[in-house]
Amino acid sequence: MISWTASERFLLRLEELFGGLNRPADACPAAWPPAQAGNLQPVPTVHRSEEAAGPRRENSRTAEVGTSSQRRGVPVGSEVRVKPGGRVLLATAALIAGLSAARAQERLPLIVSAEFPGGSVAVRDLDRQRRVLRISPAERLETGAAAWWYFRVEGITPGETLTVEVGPHPIATPDRAFYRLESTEWTATEPGERRGDFILYRVRVNARTAWFACAPPFASPQTMEWIRRRSSHFSWFELGKSGGRAIYAFHLRDPEVSEAQRAIVWVQARQQAWAAGSSWVCEGLRDWLLSEDVRAAELRRRAEFYFVPVLDVDRVERGASGLGISPHDLDHDWSERPALAPVRLAQQRLERLIATGRLRVMLDL
Repeated sequence: MISWTASERFLLRLEELFGGLNRPADACPAAWPPAQAGNLQPVPTVHRSEEAAGPRRENSRTAEVGTSSQRRGVPVGSEVRVKPGGRVLLATAALIAGLSAARAQERLPLIVSAEFPGGSVAVRDLDRQRRVLRISPAERLETGAAAWWYFRVEGITPGETLTVEVGPHPIATPDRAFYRLESTEWTATEPGERRGDFILYRVRVNARTAWFACAPPFASPQTMEWIRRRSSHFSWFELGKSGGRAIYAFHLRDPEVSEAQRAIVWVQARQQAWAAGSSWVCEGLRDWLLSEDVRAAELRRRAEFYFVPVLDVDRVERGASGLGISPHDLDHDWSERPALAPVRLAQQRLERLIATGRLRVMLDL
């Protein structure tokens, strides 16, 4: 049944356009009958007079368009009078109401993109109606095995549930994936459902755009946040460049303590580009050392710290894994003659720190 709140105003407008009632636009109530919680009122009806309309027809369900006061005075469930052309108007209203409902149920196309720092995805299939995204990590043989995926989805209807199916690469199918909305933190999904070599993550998204990843990403935008944390205790410098991209290092120390009294601790992360969690551990250690914790304050007096949150900047930025690269992975490149720029630059700085006689710890996350 079509409610008065939807079809009544449409009929009144048609009557006005075709000269049926010639009523002012404000004569139509915003919503009549008054809404009842969980109980939509039946269509109100108007009796016709025997003299004007002749014998009464039984079981008529078409409403006459009258004034609001007329309708309010008629018992709910009474029979209705059909004006000339009324059936056509109501049929038109029903058709348009049906089209409106169909449009409301129509699903917008989902748009998947990975054109941003650290992005990586290969779309195998998009099921528009069932809202299923079937994806894999992008295959980049020259930059490592398929292990990292991170992408954006647009065209979401807020409140709907998306299913992300990932596979068939085992290393890229953690028990839980991660997602975030605009201006929100990364959130873990519910445990995925494993089906052979694939895993399905289901997420109810209350936004039009969302980002999905196998782990919370840490790339150049997060490194820039480190740079903005500069203070008297914390500074940054460029270790060097790899593939035209800067490798940033950060120095944490207590300026009130002389160098001779401080040991040196070196902390680095992301020799393997896909291991984003190591960068977050590095950041957590930095935050704690800069905190008011008495133990952190004591460590700042006793030691100074060098941090490299992202060593393999090239592959991190390109959304690659860094696993199985030529001639070998970064963590296999530590030698007298390293072939890869990130390792070579880190070794050069470490050799200088060793020469001071104060380097005590080298921590690779």
